[in-house]
Amino acid sequence: MPRRTKEEAAATRKTIIEAALTLFSEQGYAGTTLNQIAEHAGVTRGAIYWHFENKVDLFSRLVETYAGQYDQITMQAIQEGGTFLEICERVMLRPLEHFATNPQLRAFTELVNFRLPRIAELEPWRAQRVEMNVQSLEVYAGFFANAIESGEIRPDLDPMATTHAFIALQNGLTYLFVTIGESFPIQSSSQEAARIFVRGIQDKANK
Repeated sequence: MPRRTKEEAAATRKTIIEAALTLFSEQGYAGTTLNQIAEHAGVTRGAIYWHFENKVDLFSRLVETYAGQYDQITMQAIQEGGTFLEICERVMLRPLEHFATNPQLRAFTELVNFRLPRIAELEPWRAQRVEMNVQSLEVYAGFFANAIESGEIRPDLDPMATTHAFIALQNGLTYLFVTIGESFPIQSSSQEAARIFVRGIQDKANK
């Protein structure tokens, strides 16, 4: 396939995914048809079937696209280095900053976490989502395992349990932002939450 054709195909696919996100967020998954998505994206229904098998496949690819962005944000925050506290603050704050300032990421997060009812046809996707979540948790657990090994946090901690606590704190801040709105001080709250968390898990010798 010529490069221009590949680029055009990728652009069309991106447009369809963005249109699907908009309509799923506004009308719900069950209330949105492929015809509506095609019309909103400015493409034919056939173009949708060229890129996606059906609505479930389109939804799955949508989740991969936006969840993948969160994973990239987290990995970059870890790879930038610094003190353990600095890294924790970035890992806590960066995804929340993107959530607060990127309308598409915000719509995706609210759709998947707060607005998606249980629908039989999406059960295979839910299984896929569990696998994706496990992979994301392993990234965090690896980070905490390295911190335990280097003596930055307490040796009695379990990396995965520490991950669960960190994610629960992060998800709680997300929920507060969703329910309270723009008046919620997401940056300062995230930084302070990270500091409180780190103080609780640091090795006393390094405090």
